[in-house]
Amino acid sequence: MSTDSDQEKLLQKFKDLRKEPQKQVNDLTNAINDIEENLIRNKESHSIQMQKIDQLYRTNVNDLNEEINQLKDDLEIQSLHLKQIEKWLKATRGWISIRKYLYEQKYRKWKMELLRTHYHVEDACEEFNKTVFGNEANRPVWKVSMNSKATIQHPTSYNWINEKSWLHYRKQIIESQLSTKSKDQIKCIQNKLRSREIAQRTFDRYSNRESHEVNVDEINKSKQQDELTKYPYSINHPLHIHEQQLMNKFNQLKTMQYLNLIELNTKENDLHSLLVHIRNLKFDLDNEYTKYTQMSLNEINKKKQKLINLSKVLNELEEEEAAAFSNLFSEARKTNETRTVLKNELKYLRISQNINPMHRFTYFDYRYNLPLCKL
Repeated sequence: MSTDSDQEKLLQKFKDLRKEPQKQVNDLTNAINDIEENLIRNKESHSIQMQKIDQLYRTNVNDLNEEINQLKDDLEIQSLHLKQIEKWLKATRGWISIRKYLYEQKYRKWKMELLRTHYHVEDACEEFNKTVFGNEANRPVWKVSMNSKATIQHPTSYNWINEKSWLHYRKQIIESQLSTKSKDQIKCIQNKLRSREIAQRTFDRYSNRESHEVNVDEINKSKQQDELTKYPYSINHPLHIHEQQLMNKFNQLKTMQYLNLIELNTKENDLHSLLVHIRNLKFDLDNEYTKYTQMSLNEINKKKQKLINLSKVLNELEEEEAAAFSNLFSEARKTNETRTVLKNELKYLRISQNINPMHRFTYFDYRYNLPLCKL
């Protein structure tokens, strides 16, 4: 009975010793399981948040990408149109250059005829001056007419108020002194003199050629261009109208292209800002998820280390319990063995006493204080 009670006491003792470590082990195990479950839930939540961010900004990103692609397509089409218009402008200006070249040739031909007429007029003027306004030896016509008062009446001084009246008076004097043939020649000379003024105006434009010999070609070209541009039908010519239409279309496309480029840059900046914002959000979420995961893993490692230490304590307690029970069993076995030996000896003594009463108290001569009930 004493052995059973000792076993119960020993069991209760080690049970009490294992109670606190076992409770800590259970708490640590539950905490580790909770942290692992939180890690799983946090991972799922992180993936859900990432998906929500993608879904939230996907529409805006897709819209911006579509607008940017549309603007790029428009710019490409506009560039093709501009190149085509440049080709048409080049061809149209080539035809205009050909037309101007032909007109320049005609202009030069007309100019040469005009100069030729000018030289004829100068020759006629010289002859007229010799005839009418010659020197004193040749007796010019106007002096002869002044001396002959019978043939013509002198007008009053009021007719000479201006140059025109004097010229008319001089014409009358000359016509009265000359024959019909001479009159016809003078009329021809007058007609040539009328054209002399026109020729002189044209010639005056080129009168400074001798003083500017270095830039004579450029001056001639610029003046010819001025004459060409002043041609009354050049602006209304279909080539010039077509050129102006192409230039207007070219400028319009350039303006549209410039506006599209500005809009494209704005859209690209918006898309870049949006992508940067999304990247920052994801980066922050990843950082928080990484920090929490690392913190949880560190906490799990700490708890696992404590769990290992507590497991060692429990193992030591189990070893101590096993050793204590082993000692208890050894002592109980020794006690049982001793009791068995003593019982056998006592049985032998009882048998001996029954057989030989003479030696009844021989075994207890030196154990007089030990009662038989203790054995």
